[in-house]
Amino acid sequence: MRALDRWRRRPAAAGTAEEAPAGEVPAEQPAATSPTATAGVRVATLRTVHATSLAVKGARLDQTRRRAKRARLLWEPGSELGLLIGEGTSEGSGHEFGLGPATPRALGHLVRLDWRSGSSVAVGDLWTRTWLSPAPVDGEPGVPRMRPGITAVGTDETLELESPGAGAGPAGSAASTDADLAAAAAVYVRTRDLRQGAGVRVHDVLAALGDPDATTARTAFSTMLPLLSRDDLLELAQRVVADERLVTTLARLFPADPWTTRSLPGLRTWLETRGTGDAPWRTQKVGTELDVLWSAGPGDVAASSGEVVAFYARSQVRPRRRVCVVATARNEGVYLLEWLAYHRALGVDEFFVYSNNNDDGSDRLLAALAQAGVIRWLDSEISPGTKAQAKAYAHAFSVLPEVLDFEWAMTVDIDEFLVLDPATSDGLADFLDWHAARQTDVIAVNWVVVGPSGLTRWADDLVTRRFPAAVAPVDAHIKSISRPGRILGSQPHFPYTTEREHLAFREATGEPHTWFTSTLAPHLVQAQSDRPTTGHAALHHYALKSAEEFLWKFSRNRGGRVVATDDAGMALTLEERFVKRFLGQFDQDAGDVRPAVRATVPHLEREIETLRGLDGVADAERHVTEIFVERSARVMEAYRTRLRDDLGDSGRELLRIIDEEGSAHD
Repeated sequence: MRALDRWRRRPAAAGTAEEAPAGEVPAEQPAATSPTATAGVRVATLRTVHATSLAVKGARLDQTRRRAKRARLLWEPGSELGLLIGEGTSEGSGHEFGLGPATPRALGHLVRLDWRSGSSVAVGDLWTRTWLSPAPVDGEPGVPRMRPGITAVGTDETLELESPGAGAGPAGSAASTDADLAAAAAVYVRTRDLRQGAGVRVHDVLAALGDPDATTARTAFSTMLPLLSRDDLLELAQRVVADERLVTTLARLFPADPWTTRSLPGLRTWLETRGTGDAPWRTQKVGTELDVLWSAGPGDVAASSGEVVAFYARSQVRPRRRVCVVATARNEGVYLLEWLAYHRALGVDEFFVYSNNNDDGSDRLLAALAQAGVIRWLDSEISPGTKAQAKAYAHAFSVLPEVLDFEWAMTVDIDEFLVLDPATSDGLADFLDWHAARQTDVIAVNWVVVGPSGLTRWADDLVTRRFPAAVAPVDAHIKSISRPGRILGSQPHFPYTTEREHLAFREATGEPHTWFTSTLAPHLVQAQSDRPTTGHAALHHYALKSAEEFLWKFSRNRGGRVVATDDAGMALTLEERFVKRFLGQFDQDAGDVRPAVRATVPHLEREIETLRGLDGVADAERHVTEIFVERSARVMEAYRTRLRDDLGDSGRELLRIIDEEGSAHD
């Protein structure tokens, strides 16, 4: 039985409307709201006492002194509910926005109103149950119970309707203004009535897609979706993916949304063909049209209605295989075979390797490995200003369906090697099964940072053999092994999910992952552990390597940064703080890490030779090595002036070490 057939046979959640036949709008679709029903709907903009106005700035509701993109409030006299929309947000491109940092983005937001006078009003977010502006007086009769946290304007501000002379004022009728407002008025009346009645259900949201007016359909779907319960969101997502017409409709209504145009159609196609025996793809282009993915996150709030549906659809896929790796690699060809061989021998089932703009010969090696079935290579084209690594992770965990076939996904870099404690687990499968039995969604694995070990030059030998010396017994930073179907996306160090979900986040030891003592910025604190440990597992991080490789690392446009390159393709991003870090680690030795590596993967060389024996791999590796040797020499020469003149005493000290070692080898 095909995967989609199994989805279609799933029973509807209790209390939901009967499922319509595939390809049809659900029965009992409410009639379009008549002009008469919207005649009493009023529209105004909102301003504060300090002459700022609420407006959509970026993807959030904020204050501005400009008239452009002001948010507009629709309401009906006597109603405690209103609809906030952004100017121009209901156009075909679909500029959805959130009311606050924890509110899903939508074209319209049903809000709670508390009138202070004829023109002054407090506005509350129904999703987070907080006020966007100063709340009504505590204990006042009739005031709805909502938290006083303010998410849009300051505590010293109040919101007032803009006067009639300055635009569409309190007396303005939505029915008499532009088409977008007329559509929003119809959505407001329909959604308000549902909210005041039995509530918004799956049937109502799907019925909205059948509205003949595209603007109304877009706004209604987007407005109603956040009002569904979690169970209803699961049901709606299941019904959408099972119905080709619904997938097509969403893509047509939200043509600029990568989740409606790529994620949902791709998931449906994959589920249709999953298990048919067809050979899987091995190379895929990821174009610049998907660069928007990186700016949508990371964060724990969906960036659009399409991402909400895609997340809940993806969360229902049952994996058939155990573990994959999602990694990014740019100009790391000389390290690639060792890293792949190591993790293949460890027990990784599949590798999704993203690259962009390689100029070290890596593309030839990646292509050979993909052709041989060792990896799946995703060649990502990056436009200026795009963060390649953020785009890759967003694509893997919210668009790419194949990653859902795995129970676990490791997000590790090419300079990181997972090391297991043989005293606590019998290999990677045993380690992951142990965590699965503890109902774990994310496993945090601490770094062991391996230093330069006093080396200044690259050598054609294994990284895990050349560098024995740990900088310290353990580092507080973590990397993660996650369940792909449970996460919305990932940062380099940890994943995140939607505001409706909760991730069981554990250390490698099985203890809860906590980060209260982290020294990082608030949005990164989960990247560190309160109690770092190498118990059960550790991630050996060969971050800096030799002095020569340290300079090479900072001559390329690294995945987490946006850096322009010169005519020779060199970014020369090195800063004095990184030079100080290298010098501080240069001779540190907190213990030899090689025995732990050998205990985890005792036959690494044999696995590397197996890879080299595959068609085209050995030749591609030699090509990469030749380019690295030539390019690295040019990088060191290009850095000489910068080290001497621009990076202080630290730069000159590093240059001295490099020159002394070079003289010793001459």
